[in-house]
Amino acid sequence: AIGIEMENGQQLFANCIVSGAGAYNTFNKLLPQNLPSVKAVNNTVKKIKPSTGHIYVFVGLRGTPEENKLRASNIWHLPDADLDASIANMHADPMMGMAFIGFPCAKDPSWAGRFPGKSNAIVITEADIDMFKEWENQPSGKRDADYQDLKKRLGDRLMRVLFQYYPHLEDKVEYVEVATPLSNQYYLAAPRGESYGLEASIERYTTHHMKFTPRTGGIENLYMTGQDVMSVGVVSAMMSAVMTTSSILGYGSFSDLLTGRNLMADLIATMKKDGKSKAQ
Repeated sequence: AIGIEMENGQQLFANCIVSGAGAYNTFNKLLPQNLPSVKAVNNTVKKIKPSTGHIYVFVGLRGTPEENKLRASNIWHLPDADLDASIANMHADPMMGMAFIGFPCAKDPSWAGRFPGKSNAIVITEADIDMFKEWENQPSGKRDADYQDLKKRLGDRLMRVLFQYYPHLEDKVEYVEVATPLSNQYYLAAPRGESYGLEASIERYTTHHMKFTPRTGGIENLYMTGQDVMSVGVVSAMMSAVMTTSSILGYGSFSDLLTGRNLMADLIATMKKDGKSKAQ
């Protein structure tokens, strides 16, 4: 790999190419399909299901996080003490089942300076893209009234969950925006509207696990990063960057184990050295 070609034909070259577009998009859409290594990865990807999609409700609120008594920790709403039943109900009907509530504003130390007098919330539940299949081919932002009505009903349901824990927020709401797996499909190029790339299944981490690493595909100077080289979720996506960087810079050899050479330790030492240089 020597570079990338943009949609407008512009070509950008580099000694090292890193793809964070996911295994499916990288090997099914961005690389020549006649390469044996690409065909091999695509065959593996087809055997692993995509992860779940989500319905998101983004809420804008009047008042600061402190005034609205918002917590920095998250809430997992489980309507049933039986976790398996809650998950099953959620997949059968997103109008029921579990949900996640978080307040990004309460986690952000710079929030007050950037958005004085405001706060926000997000409420999430899982949903499969098949629930929205009939609108998949309609243009994003211009889908018909039935789709908008479904989004409103889903949003109203999740807002009731929010008010169950924070009833005083009901008269503080300034805007509500609902997103579905179709949003992921359009904005993130997720083929099935999935949020987490490949499914975190037993098969992925046993039969197929070693096929997904920063050097997946074995193409010279091409590296993978993101959830598909590690596991699902934000932390895994971040840690995959450490794995990919280690691979690019040649960390992780047996001699590194013996000598204690470590990417994170070296980065911290470099940052401290750089900080002292600037201070001088």
